[in-house]
Amino acid sequence: MLLPKQTRSCPPITLVLDLDETLVHSSLEPCEDVDFTFTVNFNSEEHIVYVRCRPHLKDFLERVSGLFEIIIFTASQSIYAEQLLNVLDPKRKIFRHR
Repeated sequence: MLLPKQTRSCPPITLVLDLDETLVHSSLEPCEDVDFTFTVNFNSEEHIVYVRCRPHLKDFLERVSGLFEIIIFTASQSIYAEQLLNVLDPKRKIFRHR
């Protein structure tokens, strides 16, 4: 994947963060103490994804997004990752490139 050219509004240093098991823990199995759920289609089936966020995730992301260009890495399906990022950053202020 090639990223767009860096603009003046984008911080000069890039920080790459892993999504699954680093920023969040997601499961297709119901679990307690989830922070949120969302629905995703895998192989023509609708699934509920249960998500737990790392403590202080929102504060961390807001803070580092002002210092770094944030790039998210995941080995998961793109449809899942896109929907998860839409919940974490609905205004696309933290994760500019998806």
